[in-house]
Amino acid sequence: MLTSHARHLLVTLLCVAALTSCGDDEAVPVTDGGVDAGPRCETTFTFEMGSADGHPEPLGASATQARAGRLEASELPADPSELSTVRAGDFVLANDRIAVVIEDAGDSDHYVPWGGAIIGLGRVEGGAIVEPADFGEVIGALGRFTLRTESVTVLADGSAGGAAVIRAAGRLSAIPFIDEFARALAPRDYADLAVAIDYTLEPGATSVDVTFDIASTRVSSVQITQPFHFFVQESRMPLFVPGFGFDGGGSEASPWIGFVDDDGTSYAWATPGGDIDPSLSVSGVSIYDGGEISVAACARTRAPFAEVIIGTRAGLDGLVASVAASRGETLRTITGIVTAVDGVELAGVHVHALRATDSVYLTRTTTAADGSYTVSVPTADAVVLQAVRRGDTTVSRAVPATTTSADIVLGAHGEIHVAATDAEGGGALPARVQVLPVGGFTESPAAWGEPRVGREGRMHVTFPVDGEVTLRVPPGEHRVVVSRGYEYDLFDQTVTVAAGATVELTPTLERVVATPGVMCGDFHIHTSRSPDSEDDARVKLQAAMADGLEIPVRTDHEWVRDFEPLISELSATDFAFGICSMELTTFTWGHFNVFPLERLDARINSGAFDWAGRLSPAVFADVRARVGAAGAPTIIINHPRGAPQGAYFDAAGYDARTGRIDHPENWDDAFTLVEVFNASSFDQNLDETVVDWFSFLSAGRRVFAVGSSDTHHISSSPVGYPRTCIEVGTDAPAALRAMGPEGVRTPLTAGHASVSGGIYVTVVARGGAGQGDEVTGSADRETVEVTVRAAPWVSATSLRSYVDGVLLETIVLDDTMVDPLEPAVRFRGSLDVPVTAAGGIPTYAVFVAAGDQPLEPVHPGRMPFGVTNPVFFSR
Repeated sequence: MLTSHARHLLVTLLCVAALTSCGDDEAVPVTDGGVDAGPRCETTFTFEMGSADGHPEPLGASATQARAGRLEASELPADPSELSTVRAGDFVLANDRIAVVIEDAGDSDHYVPWGGAIIGLGRVEGGAIVEPADFGEVIGALGRFTLRTESVTVLADGSAGGAAVIRAAGRLSAIPFIDEFARALAPRDYADLAVAIDYTLEPGATSVDVTFDIASTRVSSVQITQPFHFFVQESRMPLFVPGFGFDGGGSEASPWIGFVDDDGTSYAWATPGGDIDPSLSVSGVSIYDGGEISVAACARTRAPFAEVIIGTRAGLDGLVASVAASRGETLRTITGIVTAVDGVELAGVHVHALRATDSVYLTRTTTAADGSYTVSVPTADAVVLQAVRRGDTTVSRAVPATTTSADIVLGAHGEIHVAATDAEGGGALPARVQVLPVGGFTESPAAWGEPRVGREGRMHVTFPVDGEVTLRVPPGEHRVVVSRGYEYDLFDQTVTVAAGATVELTPTLERVVATPGVMCGDFHIHTSRSPDSEDDARVKLQAAMADGLEIPVRTDHEWVRDFEPLISELSATDFAFGICSMELTTFTWGHFNVFPLERLDARINSGAFDWAGRLSPAVFADVRARVGAAGAPTIIINHPRGAPQGAYFDAAGYDARTGRIDHPENWDDAFTLVEVFNASSFDQNLDETVVDWFSFLSAGRRVFAVGSSDTHHISSSPVGYPRTCIEVGTDAPAALRAMGPEGVRTPLTAGHASVSGGIYVTVVARGGAGQGDEVTGSADRETVEVTVRAAPWVSATSLRSYVDGVLLETIVLDDTMVDPLEPAVRFRGSLDVPVTAAGGIPTYAVFVAAGDQPLEPVHPGRMPFGVTNPVFFSR
């Protein structure tokens, strides 16, 4: 099984961000690209260029027209998720039914940075693009090469009737940054070939044809055996494979694949002349093989590459109908209304259709505001319709092959209304609310594509910002758990819900762990801006606050972003302070959190750094030179061990035992923060990153530990496990906001922070010295006051002290050590530290508390722990 870092590495291999630009919009001559590919013919080809602007009203096509032109700012589609990269000046192909946006040549925010590719699509209604797809990126590749776009023009703008055509032209170039690794898998070199890609839309059509025009000056034909289709899409629009549904399709070839947006436009991708064959699908990235292309010698060869089919209704069923129409197939339409037992028409219910004879998944739709639905199924098939709404019992309806209408009545349900408040003051507060049906709960089959909300057995996991939510449940017994992170006790009660009734719960959540002047941050949080995370940024932020995290740091791959606008939007400024950041995601030598940053929207990816073909000292120098209002950014070495492409210590060949570095040219001595704990506990890292950390300290380097979640999927990886708890001098996010990011960075880089995976450990040495501080003039033995705190539901069973990287003492924690006046205090006492301070290097002491039971029921499967940063002692 791949580790999270291995999966991420594969994503990086497949969709690495490129941050360079390309040429101008002049005609593109076809000449030798400098590749020694044998004898050449004397012919020189030039691709025809078209209009630089196209039709002045590209979205005004009638039913008998198709048009192509540039989008103006007023014509841009809505962008509710703020993830679209469509900009004014990009090109659009449109008829009266669909629109497809082609990016202009030049700097691009996409992983292939040269423009000329599809970057958006939607339906056309009233002369506007509506219900735009949550589009990511599609890369057409010939082996490891793709088009380095030099111009995008309009060959046919539709004014003369017939098809509208947009052409992107340039040369083939190795896909940035994966060339070094892809050579072994795709060794053939096509850099001498020039290519034009034509996008063609006919009047009245619901699909766009993508054709490669390849010019070769080789005297022998070229057989391109690896045309690839890269989809950086699956996390934002789930992959649908006919015959398999949303379960991936395994290794089976398929006539087409689809990407589904329930609230917007879905699209299908097919390859002319045969099935599209999956090569790899991992972490939201899918690669498909499109067959072979034969390029003639000393000639231009036109090769159909793909057909992009656009759904004419929102969601999957609109796409299924469009695909059938494009292939001349006839489907049977089934309509109906979904209601509750009291006759109320229900909106937002998924209706899934499965073939009755073998349960093959066919399609799904979502009911409209009046409860109505339409599904399109094969004409001769009897089907079973499954109506699904979270919190209701799934209802089945058999529909014979001769039937075209079927109403569905959902079973009875009740409700649980939760209104959580703070025990101190009674105010509303963010909370995690979970419902676990007694007797268990089983999610719908993966093929149905219903979203997962949490670990097994949970019907609901929600994160209301004000602690109030109403949840549907089937009649029966349900366990309700309401929590507020590691500093609060939790509410855990089983209730019986009757049909049609509402159970009222008003839990008061008590803060039982005192952390004055300390606030906790997670410096590694991904949202759907990252290609390998499906989590909406608002939900990710709500989850962070619900679990008591005060400093959520958004670190999307190669995108500079922060949570502050959403914190304000959610009226949550009293609960959280966001810092602008990014994960610097290199392809060859590691990943790094860079903070604080400022958004520079005029730059690629709002200010990402250019690391391609460079080594870490040069790139880190660029990072530290990016001085903004909060000063120079700080670098955290993320997940330093693992596959070298994503793990800095392995890439540089750092040996913790000897201090030797195999690649000193790629080593930076100035970093001070390391993500020692990445979604894992102290004991899980004891033999690896902890050893690294201790090795730096033992060598006299002031390197401090950070703990972060690296959460990509909130259903399985909670925000804030673990978290870094920083001595900021205030408990109020509003006050911290007034200090700015420097109020976080200064104490963090000074080591004034601990790592908590549910347990909080604090230390005080002579003179009030704490984490990151140095006690000078030390005696042979020094005394340190250690306090271990944990909420009642958190296990804390041991306390260890490490001195100069060696385990000195283990104390078993039991009930006799609990402070009766402050039950969250599991241990408070003095521990001795022997001081050697050999060779002028201070002695350091680190203290670790751990529990022996997982953090149930809040973070199942996660083990509780707490770790201090070192206290130093010198003579």
